[in-house]
Amino acid sequence: FSRTNKRVSDATIALFLSPFPKLLHPIVFKAIVALMDDRLRDAMGYEPVSPLTKAIVRAALSFRAFLLRHAALPRPEWLKVARTPE
Repeated sequence: FSRTNKRVSDATIALFLSPFPKLLHPIVFKAIVALMDDRLRDAMGYEPVSPLTKAIVRAALSFRAFLLRHAALPRPEWLKVARTPE
């Protein structure tokens, strides 16, 4: 753990939190930390989150992926991302 790691991670997480209302910052912060693996979380100096929090975050993201895959309408042509052949 290094103090510079903590400063960089705090600034980066602040960028992720900026679009959300202040009321949701603690919840979104816990979700971000729950998505980190143990080595990254330790290197950034954050406390571990509970296994329940990790499970809830992963379930919420899986549910979002399911909804986008099966319930979302296709993008209109002007919003589609152009793909280039590899």
